[in-house]
Amino acid sequence: MIDDYGSSDAPGGGDAGVASPEAILELISQETADAALFPGSMREVWFFAYDLLMEQATISRFIKKMHIGRPVRLPHYKLEFPYYFPPQGTALPTLKRTNNENDEVWGFIYDAREKDFKELERYLRVPNRYHRSALQVQDRGGRRFPAFTYVLSIRDDVEHKPAPRYMEQLIAAATERKVPEEWLAKLRGWETAEGGETAAAE
Repeated sequence: MIDDYGSSDAPGGGDAGVASPEAILELISQETADAALFPGSMREVWFFAYDLLMEQATISRFIKKMHIGRPVRLPHYKLEFPYYFPPQGTALPTLKRTNNENDEVWGFIYDAREKDFKELERYLRVPNRYHRSALQVQDRGGRRFPAFTYVLSIRDDVEHKPAPRYMEQLIAAATERKVPEEWLAKLRGWETAEGGETAAAE
């Protein structure tokens, strides 16, 4: 799980990466709140979708009866398209960790408890094409959720652009999941492989 606990640049961090008492108390308080929300588990109880898996019809092909969750943001990450996938004729998205506090990726979480992800992992070719990554997301109210997602294991030497039809589908999925308009606007303005901007269907 990626975190900044105890790092010198974490909130309240002191010399040599030692967290201050105030920071430690804040972390304990948050973990207690998480434990109340998710009894019996503190790790990876939600699945975070940031790509076409946000779409109900798509996720349902691989995992049955996924419970509805909510739109969430993943802070200190950005979306990028580092791998071109010929069978789909488009570059595929993944997540990249950054140090910029303004970077974030919006997506959707599903309750992953007692769900079988084997069929989805076969489709994603885990761990060769994708691998599982633990992270922590936040809802609009700032509540944090332990989650996991799948990110690309491979990348090309250059950054790619997604196909227009891929972006149209991604925008439709994000719209379906009611992510903030700011994120939808960013997706609509994303430069595509044919050099144009993609507008979502109204």
